[in-house]
Amino acid sequence: MKLALTEHFIDRWRQRICKPVPPPSFIRHLLRHPHTLRLQKGRRLVTPEGSECNTLTIYYYTPAGLLLFIDHFNRTAVTVMTTVGRN
Repeated sequence: MKLALTEHFIDRWRQRICKPVPPPSFIRHLLRHPHTLRLQKGRRLVTPEGSECNTLTIYYYTPAGLLLFIDHFNRTAVTVMTTVGRN
């Protein structure tokens, strides 16, 4: 799967992880890693007005305490959070 990093993802990685921003291939590797748990599956929904809305898939990479929010429909990494303090 091809994956793009949004500006928001890049900014949050720099702010919260405080390490160089990894390439999309590394994020794809984390998503397939055996220590990564999928907490929520993304869905494509239709609003009452008839427009489409995507929910994000949420992954938790346990060794580093990373929460990755991915839009699989648009193939983008949207944001990242951490459960541990800054390094």
